[in-house]
Amino acid sequence: MARLLDSLAEVGCRKLGCKSSASLARHHKGHQAMWLGPWTRQLDIPRYANFVRRYQEFRDEDVVMLCTLHHAEIHHIYDSIIAKHKESLGGRRLYRYTWSQAHELMKLLEAECDVWLGTVTLGYSPTKLDLDRVTKKRRENKLKRRLKKR
Repeated sequence: MARLLDSLAEVGCRKLGCKSSASLARHHKGHQAMWLGPWTRQLDIPRYANFVRRYQEFRDEDVVMLCTLHHAEIHHIYDSIIAKHKESLGGRRLYRYTWSQAHELMKLLEAECDVWLGTVTLGYSPTKLDLDRVTKKRRENKLKRRLKKR
């Protein structure tokens, strides 16, 4: 296993123009990890079991190595795509997605990732990404409280 990790560090970030090999992360291009939580109650369904198995295999066609800055950047991009997709389904929560809706969203994310990998960008601060997500959640909760009072 140590040799595998050494070889991954030798590869470096796969984003065009980035030569970083520090703090690399395996990024699932379809953001499959977001389905592991919402769908855990489906563990007995063979389709879900196969999905989890494939996720854990880290197949080359599913995964790309990214440095910390570019990993945060693609997730920043994903956040807006996911929000738009959920909105197009009437604000549907992830755990209410059907398999076909989830597959459609994962394909959108994979396609965006493939295009994004071919462009040169600076990256995004992981700290700022976390802060953006917390701030957005606070705004949403504040709005919910206001609407509830009416």
